[in-house]
Formats: sequence, structure tokens, C-alpha cells
Amino acid sequence: MNNTDTTLNISSTHKTVSRRHEITVCSVLLCFCVLFIHAASLFISSADKSSFVYLPVAALWRMCGCAAQGFVFIAGMRYMISAGKNKKSVPAYYLSRIIRIVPLYVLWCAIYYAYDVLVEKAKFDLGFFLKCLVTGDLTGHLYYIPVLLQLTLIAPLSLLLRKKLPASLILPASLLITSIFGDHLTDILNAVFPAAPAFNYSDRVFTSFLIFWSAGCCAGAAYDKFCKLLDEAKVFIICAFFVSAALDLGAMYYSFILGRFIWCIKQIQTLYVLCAILFLMTVSRMIVKNRPEAPVLFQKGELGGYFIFVSHILPLEAVQLLLNKLGVGVAVGLGVRVLVLALWFFLCSLAYGNRLYMLHAKRKFR
Repeated sequence: MNNTDTTLNISSTHKTVSRRHEITVCSVLLCFCVLFIHAASLFISSADKSSFVYLPVAALWRMCGCAAQGFVFIAGMRYMISAGKNKKSVPAYYLSRIIRIVPLYVLWCAIYYAYDVLVEKAKFDLGFFLKCLVTGDLTGHLYYIPVLLQLTLIAPLSLLLRKKLPASLILPASLLITSIFGDHLTDILNAVFPAAPAFNYSDRVFTSFLIFWSAGCCAGAAYDKFCKLLDEAKVFIICAFFVSAALDLGAMYYSFILGRFIWCIKQIQTLYVLCAILFLMTVSRMIVKNRPEAPVLFQKGELGGYFIFVSHILPLEAVQLLLNKLGVGVAVGLGVRVLVLALWFFLCSLAYGNRLYMLHAKRKFR
């Protein structure tokens, strides 16, 4: 009896620690960023830029632009944490990720394409649909899934490199690769293969996200030290976030509003995104401080997060169709779109996420 009790206590403690509650909270905060970006996208492209609400909305929209890179960072961090505990073979790891990612992705690609055909935005073309499965072209947000699958493929190599090389070498090398290939992959390919068609997908090749993946892997490989750093450097991280945000917003205004060239605008954005990810992780640490676990809504939101991510464009498209028929302007439409996606998040969290939450709860008390 005593042995059994000891085993249960160890198991329960291990599971509590392994949940990494600040990652749960950060994942949901990044999900909020994604939802706002897509809710505000029509306003950003169509609203009067001289209106008093445009700049605040545009600034918040720009600041939420760390979401995709943040998810890549967390994916790398989670992979390293799980690789340190679970000694899965490479084929088993690939299979688990394919099962986790691909079926829901294919299903929602089919749903989006069926919707486009139904509302006569597209004609059915199987070849085009299959091409979009590979490129993520059906809707703007799905480009992230091919990137995630590419990172899944290189994950075992990342683990091997992290074991052999220090972070002080991996991170600068990754930053260099991201700077060169993220900005110039199309130019490089056109120079090497001048007769080939232009390659227009550099934004969905893993090299564009490598620095964020590598940073996540390095953080996950020394996760306790990383969390200690977040706590100790909290004031510095918060200040760095606001300073880098001001630099990025200033560069955006100078470049896109005033129309003046800034050669280092991509580098400024990369700096901001890295600071924003650390800021969100720091805020997440503050939210879960002195809590035995993350708030339940965050847990359910995280568990339903992938479903929310792939599905949320459909209610947005549907409500925009209605708003267009009613002649609602983009300013009022922004509020409606934000409300619709907020409701979608809560409904998916309480339905899809709640089902997974109950499964996790059953496993925890076994």
C-alpha cells in the first residue's frame, strides 16, 4: 500500500511539473494575437488611414505580428522538453506529429475549399486543391502548417545539434541563416536556376523561422534555467519589449505610411518579435505564479488551440459575407469581427477543448 501511494504521488507530481503551465498561458496569448490579426486585417487594408482610430488599431495589429514566430518558438521548446523525458524513436515521433497535425489540416482545407466553391469564389479543381495542401494557399493563415511540418522533419537534427553544440554557436548561426534565406531565398534560387519559374514561397520555408525554432530549442533544452532567467530579468525584458515595439512601430510608420526606405526593417522586426516572445513568456510566468496550475480556461483554450487556429477563418468569412450584404462599414465591422472570433474561441474551448481537457484529467488521476 505504501509503495503504491509513493508511486502515485511521484506520478502526480511529475505530471504537474511536466505541464509547464506558463507555456499553456503563453500559447493562449499567442492564439489571441492570431485572432486579432485576422479580425483586424480588413480594417487595416480598407479603413481610412487618416481616421483617429486607424493608427492605434494598426499599432496593435503590428504588435500582434509575433504570433507565428511565437508558436514556432514554443514548438521548439516543447520538443526539447519532451525529448528529454520521452525517448521516442524518430519514426514514432514523426508518426505522432503527422497524426496530430495532418488530418485536421486536410479536413479544414477541404471545408475552406468547399466554402469557396459554394460562394463561387473558386471553381472546383482537384489539382489546385492538392497544390494548396502543400503550400497552404487556401487561406492566409494555413501557410503555418507546412512550416510546422518542415520543422517537425528537422526536429531530430535540432536535438542532435543541441547536444553537440552550445547555444552561443547555434543562435548566431540560425540568425544568419534566417537573415540570408528569409529575405533572399527567392533571389538565390532565381540566380541558381534562372530558367525555373520564380519561387514565391520563401515565407513558408522553415529557414524564415529558423532563429525562432532554434531559440525555442535552446530554451527547452535548459528549461529550468530559462524560467529562472525570465524571473530574474523580468524588468529588463519588459523594458526591452516596449523599446523594441517603439522601434518596430516607428520603422513601420516611416516605411509604410511615409513611404521611405529602411534597409534594416526586417532586422528590427526580428528583434521585436524575439523581445515580444520573451515578454509573453514573462507575463505568462506572472499569471501562473503561486498557482498549482494554469487557469482552466487557458488549459481548455490551449487544448483546443490547434482546432481554433485552423477553423477560425470560416466564421470570419461567413460573418463578413453578412456584413457586406447589410452594408456595414469596416469600422463597425471590426468590432463585430472581434466579437465573433472571441465567441468562436470560447465555444471551441468549451466544446472541443473541454473534451480533451476531460481526457487529460482522467489520465492525471489514474
